[in-house]
Amino acid sequence: MLVWLDERGNRVSSCQLTAINLIAYGFASKAWTLAKASAENCFSVHTHTSSSWINFACTGDAQTFSILPVLSRLCAHVQGWPVGGSFSSRSQLVRAHAWCKVQKSFQQLGVGNFCTYLLAKLGRPARQQAAMQHNPVLQLGRLDVQCLRLAVHHWRGSQDD
Repeated sequence: MLVWLDERGNRVSSCQLTAINLIAYGFASKAWTLAKASAENCFSVHTHTSSSWINFACTGDAQTFSILPVLSRLCAHVQGWPVGGSFSSRSQLVRAHAWCKVQKSFQQLGVGNFCTYLLAKLGRPARQQAAMQHNPVLQLGRLDVQCLRLAVHHWRGSQDD
């Protein structure tokens, strides 16, 4: 049974470990937005009995590194298989923790995430730039369905001539 307390040590709530079917860590959890805490110290647990999320915000790295691996192993032991999003080793948690910090730094820079940053730095391939110059739909920077339909209709009409 997972039991959590408030700041004064009073029991707030609990849930059975057999009811946990997903652990969301870092930016995948909702806890970091609710508690205004660092994403690398937050996780959420989803239970199938109440079909709800239970959000946790740890006060520091030490709490995170002690709670999450134990919770993951206990759930796997009780249920007989690993829970989705659980950490089977400390090194997995260390990597996820570091990746959260990388994501947070890109958000603070205002460049989105790592993938959008890389794409912006790499630029577009030459063939993609050439296609954008000749295709009005691609010049918009998005594939709008109506514009695409009009372009296909226009192209088919020009093929009939």
